[in-house]
Amino acid sequence: MAGEKSKNSGEFGEKIISNFLQLIGWTSSEEGITIDCVNEQHNRKSKSHGIDGYYGYKSELLKQNTQEDILISIKHTTNEYPSSPTSLFKGYLKDISEGMECFPFDAKYIDRKIPQNIQERKIFGVIFWISQASDDSKDIIADVSNFNNTDKIDYGPVYLVDNNKLNFLLQSIKYAQNKYDDYTFEYHSTGFNHTNPAESKESGKILPVQLINTNILPIRAQQDGKECLTVFLNEGFNEDSLKRSLGFTKMLANAWPTRTFILYPDYNHLDGENTVKRVKTIFNDADFTSKVVVSSYNENIASLGRD
Repeated sequence: MAGEKSKNSGEFGEKIISNFLQLIGWTSSEEGITIDCVNEQHNRKSKSHGIDGYYGYKSELLKQNTQEDILISIKHTTNEYPSSPTSLFKGYLKDISEGMECFPFDAKYIDRKIPQNIQERKIFGVIFWISQASDDSKDIIADVSNFNNTDKIDYGPVYLVDNNKLNFLLQSIKYAQNKYDDYTFEYHSTGFNHTNPAESKESGKILPVQLINTNILPIRAQQDGKECLTVFLNEGFNEDSLKRSLGFTKMLANAWPTRTFILYPDYNHLDGENTVKRVKTIFNDADFTSKVVVSSYNENIASLGRD
């Protein structure tokens, strides 16, 4: 019975992540791939790495003509997150990192190259660690982010997505789908992209892997023929947060949106209105701040009183 429950949990987790990947534009991701193991130190009896998913796309945040290869690991449990998750996480991390190490030597590596004048490829890992029993807002990333790398393993760039991060992206995207006629993910300037306007995009339907566990999600949205910028925050509303968010939003806006929305999970107009007015005066840019609306992406009784 325990084995059957574990199997059902795994399949349910894969379904959750499969549906989530559709939401973030990773629509053609492969499921259940096998990578040839070329390193004897990995001690793989099967001489291969089993990877839950793969997605490749042309990067819009790194330098142009770069392909990002994403290896996906799905860990779903019907139990709560462990109180001390570091040891278990290190095992998950080691497993996907070894797969990333062998991926360039896999027989199908060349076949997965995108036919879009790709000149460089970068490999990333994403671990979806989802707990069915824990609250949707449960954050375990802080608990595992400072572990000691006693094994001296070069883990490479691996992103951990827990309940908190998955729920934030889910709520933000669902809000955008219900609120706007259409939307795209904002591709902010990184210093590597936007060097050739003829080839680069400023926004698109594919969420970059660099934003997969973000606490701030900017999107471009279209509503009634007008374009607006919406920035979702995965943190509580307060004055310091709003100052940072307004600064970031002003950098993104660059005069193009007709309106700009900064959305918190807990903003209440009655309690926060004066704080918003006070912070806006700091920026001394009425043309920008007059277009900014601070609100919440969560629907509740108080949300009925917002503009």
